[in-house]
Amino acid sequence: DIVDKFKYLGIVFDPNLSWCEHVNYLSSNISKRIGVICRVKNYICHPLAYICNLSIFTSVFLSKWKMAKVTPIYKDGDKSDVSNYRPISVLPIISKILER
Repeated sequence: DIVDKFKYLGIVFDPNLSWCEHVNYLSSNISKRIGVICRVKNYICHPLAYICNLSIFTSVFLSKWKMAKVTPIYKDGDKSDVSNYRPISVLPIISKILER
């Protein structure tokens, strides 16, 4: 079957449950900087939900949200050979939240 319409229900953050679980996931698996967001979660959950919903409804994802900081991590072998490095990219926190 072909789906001819996508129904999006919107993002709603529950600061007492869903948001905390989400923040805990991000802080344990993705970024240490999420701690700042965790401390202010009760103040930013609704504005952040609004921003995420607006991004999805308007199909606009800011280019700054797409920019990752890439760090080459040495694996082994000749350090002058670029194939002996693997890239690690760090995206902005808002991108990670919207991705989840």
